[in-house]
Amino acid sequence: LSSDRPMLWLWRFSARQKKISLTDYSERNQCRDMGIDHCIPWEDIFSDTSRALVVDVGCGCGVSMLNLSGHSEDEFTSAPDLPSMRWSEFNYAGADLNPSMVSFANGVISRRGKEQKRRTCFFHLSALEFLHAL
Repeated sequence: LSSDRPMLWLWRFSARQKKISLTDYSERNQCRDMGIDHCIPWEDIFSDTSRALVVDVGCGCGVSMLNLSGHSEDEFTSAPDLPSMRWSEFNYAGADLNPSMVSFANGVISRRGKEQKRRTCFFHLSALEFLHAL
């Protein structure tokens, strides 16, 4: 996902998707109307829940998190004024209102290695529901 061509494909895919408003989402979300809170079973999703969690609200196709979670164990990034970051030592969670975008991002994760699957996940939730689940 680091080259220009896949990014262009993702942009074209996301540009064709129907934009979902919060009112459309609220009408379709029967569980929320019935007062059932979204409870995310973090222990079932992540292999190590003690790792720091990187959150992306409104993640779309999840390009940023897919790129960060794709770093291997020996890769790290640093900037002159920031400490080195070992991105392989984090868990990643993203949320978006568009179910096709979330399905796309989870589909990419499902084709990656086992370790990456156990530390990255995307959810079809509103920003408020996602933040409450944290």
